[in-house]
Amino acid sequence: MDGSKFDQLAKNVASSTSRRQLLKRIGATIAAGVVGFGGVDLLRNSGAAATCRTGGVICRKNADCCSNVCGAPNFTGRQYCGCQATQSACGTKCCEAGQTCINDNCVGPTRTSTATSTPSNTPINTATPTETPTNTPTNTPTNTPTNTPTNTPTNTPIPPTATNTPTITPTVCAVTCVSLNAICGTPAGYCNDTLNCGTCASGQTCLNNRLCCDSTKLPIGANCSSNSQCCSQKCPNGVNKCVCNQNADCGIGKSCVSEVCV
Repeated sequence: MDGSKFDQLAKNVASSTSRRQLLKRIGATIAAGVVGFGGVDLLRNSGAAATCRTGGVICRKNADCCSNVCGAPNFTGRQYCGCQATQSACGTKCCEAGQTCINDNCVGPTRTSTATSTPSNTPINTATPTETPTNTPTNTPTNTPTNTPTNTPTNTPIPPTATNTPTITPTVCAVTCVSLNAICGTPAGYCNDTLNCGTCASGQTCLNNRLCCDSTKLPIGANCSSNSQCCSQKCPNGVNKCVCNQNADCGIGKSCVSEVCV
């Protein structure tokens, strides 16, 4: 309170006024002083206490909005507050987290009521009481070793090692039954004694492992009296022995020369 106001107050007190009027003037003077010292700060703080505008509400500047974003004027020239960071735009509205925008309306999640069975604390003693002690020790050690060995032997089959086994290729024998002029028997001394020239028909004999002859016929060198008795069909007069008539009549490796096997 300045000096002039204090003087005025003193004059009012000194003048002949009623007690009620005096109290009114003192109250008015005190109120004026309060407004003078703190009125400006009260008016200034009243603006800060105002509530910010949410998304979708008309605004004029960024400071009007809770998101501090006042959008650009639309076709009507109006500006609207933008949505906050935790909100999503839905037409001219802002949906909170967990809400869905459907036809420009924010729809919250459907709450499903889960039925819970609240246990009652009323014990139902339907069991026959027994004197079985229930103080079973439960301090079972749980430090069971878990270091199970993992080095289990695995029987992995080992593929067989390839060995270079020499392949024995049979030697092709150059001597054949045809080259020996043999039609039967197994001529010895040829192809490691594996040459087989076949067998004779029933009632025949293989002579010299070379020629099939009737079992009733005589071989070379046997005594004879006629050609029909010899296997070679040749029994000369005066000789009276079967002689060769062809190389086949002789043994393997021999030839018939002048009716003699040489």
